[in-house]
Amino acid sequence: MRNFWVGLAASLAVLSAPAGAQDNAPPDTIAHLIGTWTCRSAGGSFGVDQFTRNADGSIANTIRYHFQTAPPSGGEYDAVYRYNPANNQWSWTSTTPDDASFTERATATPASPDLVVFEGTQDATIQPGAGSMETPRHIHNAIRVVYAFLSPNEFRRDFEVNQNGLWRPFSSTACARMTSPPVAGS
Repeated sequence: MRNFWVGLAASLAVLSAPAGAQDNAPPDTIAHLIGTWTCRSAGGSFGVDQFTRNADGSIANTIRYHFQTAPPSGGEYDAVYRYNPANNQWSWTSTTPDDASFTERATATPASPDLVVFEGTQDATIQPGAGSMETPRHIHNAIRVVYAFLSPNEFRRDFEVNQNGLWRPFSSTACARMTSPPVAGS
């Protein structure tokens, strides 16, 4: 079933890629993520992932989450995936428009049609709340982001941080392909 997913993905990637970009996409890429997905985190928050292909052949991903808090709060993460055929490697950069200090960067070499593992770093400056006596602190973590392709219409994304040489999960999201466009404002 997973090989079907990859075949479908490769076909969609070729059809949706602009001229010139098609030669840069490997047959076993994350390009099959192009589309709109509804996602639910292990913590219960939900959101919408939108993957699109840019004119340069890279893949843009906008993640909009609506965290389950009282009142509900939102968040957005923007990521760009680029494939380098010279070294058969994907690069991934993630930022958030609300916090210029937050950046995640990682790379992955496609090794399996069912799994893509990005490894890299997370950098952020944590700002204390208004009136706090604490000073801002900078964090720098080794991270791993694992995409597991479960079916043509499902994937799981696990975020892990390396603590004392051990990979520990800090976020997990299950996503399903949307069959109709999201409602405006969601």
